[in-house]
Amino acid sequence: MRSLRAAQRSKVILSIGAVVALARDTGHPHRTLTTDAYELLREVERSAPEAVGAVLDYPPVGAWALRTALALHGGDSAGGDPAGAEPQRLTAVAAAAATRAARPARLPLPGWPAGQVVLPSLGVAVLPAGDAPVEFVAGPAGPEIVAATGRVPVGGPGWHPVPRIRAAHRDLALTLFFDRLDLGAGPRTDDPTAARWQAGVESGWRVLVERHRPVADEFVEAITLLAPLPEPASGTVSATARHAFGAIAMSSPTGARSVAVTLAHELQHAKLSALMDLFPLLSPGPAGRHYAPWRPDPRPFSGVLQGVYAHLAIADFWRREMGGEHSAQVEYVRWRDAVRTTAARLLAADRLTELGRRLVTGVLAEVEGWSETVPAAARREAAEVAERHRDRWVRAHGPIGRPDPAPRFPGAGLAARDERAARHPRKVGEVDRFGEVDR
Repeated sequence: MRSLRAAQRSKVILSIGAVVALARDTGHPHRTLTTDAYELLREVERSAPEAVGAVLDYPPVGAWALRTALALHGGDSAGGDPAGAEPQRLTAVAAAAATRAARPARLPLPGWPAGQVVLPSLGVAVLPAGDAPVEFVAGPAGPEIVAATGRVPVGGPGWHPVPRIRAAHRDLALTLFFDRLDLGAGPRTDDPTAARWQAGVESGWRVLVERHRPVADEFVEAITLLAPLPEPASGTVSATARHAFGAIAMSSPTGARSVAVTLAHELQHAKLSALMDLFPLLSPGPAGRHYAPWRPDPRPFSGVLQGVYAHLAIADFWRREMGGEHSAQVEYVRWRDAVRTTAARLLAADRLTELGRRLVTGVLAEVEGWSETVPAAARREAAEVAERHRDRWVRAHGPIGRPDPAPRFPGAGLAARDERAARHPRKVGEVDRFGEVDR
């Protein structure tokens, strides 16, 4: 897990370097300011690398950096400001690092509407609304957000720290930021809402630590931020942001086991997403529209792979929970069989790379190795639930076909090349550092 986290840190650093270079090359209006912020980050890293690391590891920073780099890469190359490109947010990243390092600094903070200025991983300064320029100033009096309309000391009046949710059971403590998944201004989480979530997360954490300790150990290593989702019409919903490693999102907690299985499920998505940044698991080919026993809609091939890996954790959760409880037995059998059949379909599709096949083969071997005996009544009910789901999908989307095979065209050789590279990567866990960027 630490190797995956180190690789994600490198991804953020490389994305930020791309933001600075692309802002310069495209003539973005904030190109000089972006470079200045980058230089401040480099200076802080030399004396206080842990301060910079704490900000870079804040999941919304990675999501912002990649989104902005992609927007700049695909935008106007003649001094434009493409939609979604916010390179000036790097000033807030650098200001947060300087604050954590207690380092003197002065930096403009442009582009924050509604009087809100976000310092990632720290909190939000709320200033009187207005169009006056805003600056970050860290001097003898400490760090402040300063504008003509007022000033907010970090930690003082007008400052709202990122709420935390904490849970501890036995010898394992969990601390999560409770925040949005982006760096934008607007409504954010608050302490009263975090307090309402606290009890639900604590109850789920007790279940994981008591009966699923390996999952709890991995979760502490991987996940640092919990984002609230809008309440669904029924049930619960959850998600993992593909490029915000360390963050998961869910609707309000509804029970200890519901929280626990959601945490286990989203942890799997985070792990696989991080792994897919390092190694190619799929050969090039059409995304396709494929059946997944856990979704009402057709899924791309990559989504099916993600679902198989995530539902392995769900099946294992209910395997350990079921005992003599009928409803838990049904959940176990349903998801065990769904993982087994879908993993077999993935292997038959010829779309997986060698590493992808090793992963899915391992999933299938894990499921086949489970030997728990389940009463016939639970097996029948699980089969009926699965059949109803499949019938609804077919009525809505048509017959379930064989997954698309890998195409046979010259570009498919790229997968083989990437596969060879994956066998001889540079050290996994080796973290990039901020390098020089030409002005």
